[in-house]
Amino acid sequence: MKAKIRGRPQGEPPAKLPLHQGARTSERQLLTATKAAAGLGLALKMPLDAYATEEICNGLDEIAAARDAVPLTREILLSALRIISEALKPVTHTVIDRLDTGQFVVVNHPVIERLDEFIDALSDLDRGKTHRVLKAASHQANRALTTEQQKRDQTLLDTVVIVQRKYGFKTFAQAARFVAKRKRELGQTRDGEPYTAQTFIRLRDYRIKLNKSITYARN
Repeated sequence: MKAKIRGRPQGEPPAKLPLHQGARTSERQLLTATKAAAGLGLALKMPLDAYATEEICNGLDEIAAARDAVPLTREILLSALRIISEALKPVTHTVIDRLDTGQFVVVNHPVIERLDEFIDALSDLDRGKTHRVLKAASHQANRALTTEQQKRDQTLLDTVVIVQRKYGFKTFAQAARFVAKRKRELGQTRDGEPYTAQTFIRLRDYRIKLNKSITYARN
């Protein structure tokens, strides 16, 4: 954990809050709230928490305002993560010493440190370097499915369970046949394959294999 020098301790608001133009909470309001706080600790920390939230909201708004749409790109992700990291540091760091100059030596929260390492790892992709946490886990049983596909399949299973309960089907298979028929009537497919009852049964059995604590009707 790296120690850094900051000009103020945790919980004490900066003398000049660098809020963006058009901020939702004014600098005067934050400073007034701090001075009016009767207690210590949480009472004094709340304005800083509001400041961090303000910084995050304004930063994200600036990213969105610069584009007609916000696509999923590495540049946008890095910008968003940096905004979050920098806004949370003053709220989460720990003071470990005070210098004769009045400055404070602080260390960042360990999770913020890991977030910064992840930001660096994403940046390294542009230089052809892939950190181990970003490499595909080829040994995983569901490696052929993207996270989006896994979420879709979970939604499909949830749909069958809801239909079974709502319409009183006695078995999972009966509800699966009903849902599969409706899916085919709507022209929907799963990765190009028409839906059948077996589609849902295989998904159910696979989920149970991955997580023994999950229970579905077996028939």
